[in-house]
Amino acid sequence: MDGPKHARLRKLITTTFTPRRMSLMDAAIRRAARDVVASVAHLGEVDFVTGIAERLPIWTICEIIGLPEDERDRALVHANAMIGCKDPEFGGTDPAQAIRDGVVAFTAMSLDLIDEKREHPTDDLMSALIEAEVDGERLTDDEIRAFFILLFIAGNETTRHAISHGVHALDRFPDQRALLLADLDARLPGAIEEVLRWSTPIMTFRRTAVERTELGGQTIEAGEHVVLFYSSANRDEQVFTDPWTFDITRTPNRHISFGGGGPHYCLGAHLAKLELRHVLTEVYRQLPDLRIGAPRYVAGNFINAIGRMPACFTPTGRRS
Repeated sequence: MDGPKHARLRKLITTTFTPRRMSLMDAAIRRAARDVVASVAHLGEVDFVTGIAERLPIWTICEIIGLPEDERDRALVHANAMIGCKDPEFGGTDPAQAIRDGVVAFTAMSLDLIDEKREHPTDDLMSALIEAEVDGERLTDDEIRAFFILLFIAGNETTRHAISHGVHALDRFPDQRALLLADLDARLPGAIEEVLRWSTPIMTFRRTAVERTELGGQTIEAGEHVVLFYSSANRDEQVFTDPWTFDITRTPNRHISFGGGGPHYCLGAHLAKLELRHVLTEVYRQLPDLRIGAPRYVAGNFINAIGRMPACFTPTGRRS
């Protein structure tokens, strides 16, 4: 979305991401991450994606937005199908139908939730979006519905795959894992940035040039489509030294996994880093000898998605 309309919507939405709400979410995500890992610690082996990585982001989004617990499994199924629409295991045999079904389901969920929160507002993001006002303007129901769908896809899928890619990378690069575990608190911020660069959850975006321009010696005419390859940018040899090496000490780490800055920089960047920090902390504190098997990637050209990934570890504790 361009110009004034984008600025208006973003300003309205950002008013709901208050410091108080983020502080409360930090503590809640920490507890949820601990509980998610503890719930599988007694098993000794688990599919890392379904057992750990997908559970924290979907919980976080649903808690933030105020979606009832009995709707959460259905939301996850449709989110998976929409992102994996080109993969028969996740999206079925008709990609377009998977996307249509997802949009219909999310639309119904969001409109029901809007009605519920308008009648009975609570301390959640949906209630805040309904009540948000800047310079006398409010979000329309259609704008809230669109943001609801965007939040589920962008806030859930991207973070879960960053988590999975992160533990896979730390398994592939044992020297980096040892460095991280030697001083988890101190090394974690750098590790998170490298996980974001390495995983690049959003691989591509397509945009349309609004005027004639030149980029890298290539003339782009107004109206032409331009595809941005974030995966390539995050391994650019002119920007990163030894870009195909996972290095948690990389400084500076000018990755663009949240976008390149400016008015379209990811609204959820801070929240994603909170989730990564807490889940990686709990994974390596509760499952210190975690080992990862070969991942099963999801077919597609948009999200760098891992659908399945076996993990094993020494069982600890009791079932939570």
